[in-house]
Amino acid sequence: MIGIEPNADMRKEAVRKVEDHPYTAQIEYREGLAHRTGLPDGCADIVTAAQSFHWMEPTSTLAEIARILRAGGLFAAYDYDTPPAIHWELDRLAQEGSLRFVELVQERGLAHTLKIWPKNKSLDPLRESGHFRFTREVLLHHIEQGDAARFLEMMQSSALSYQFQFTEQEIGFDRLRQAALQHIGSEPIPWYFSYRVRIGIK
Repeated sequence: MIGIEPNADMRKEAVRKVEDHPYTAQIEYREGLAHRTGLPDGCADIVTAAQSFHWMEPTSTLAEIARILRAGGLFAAYDYDTPPAIHWELDRLAQEGSLRFVELVQERGLAHTLKIWPKNKSLDPLRESGHFRFTREVLLHHIEQGDAARFLEMMQSSALSYQFQFTEQEIGFDRLRQAALQHIGSEPIPWYFSYRVRIGIK
């Protein structure tokens, strides 16, 4: 397994996380980009993009994926819906925070530093690329347990506000924290995750 990651800190963290994995010797992380991996033609049986395809320019990325996939190989781009289904008020506040974030980026002229492709349309580029003989979206569901602290850590890790120095009040994270403490609390409760997997067969 070869992981391609352009950010040195992220590569370092990934290496640290697999140190005790039983197959550590077969796991490698390399510097590279989605559209310029540096891997040889037809070397991969499977290529995946986990919670990341929306950061990649689709045309050049899919061409690179098709180049490194063997004939009959599989590409899978998968994302989970965030936040997980826990309580309607957490959903509403998370949606409002996302919308407010986009508004702040536009208001402050920061849009040129941020490019995201829509997650809910990521099957379209696979179909339109001409690189895959079959494409499909598969929906999966999973139940986990978590408390308010874990929920807030997850929401912070997926937020971009720190890169633009927005305050918690500006994006409404303070209200989200208060609601998480109220509706989840310090004891783990069930979280319902939905995953969307877009697959393409070369």
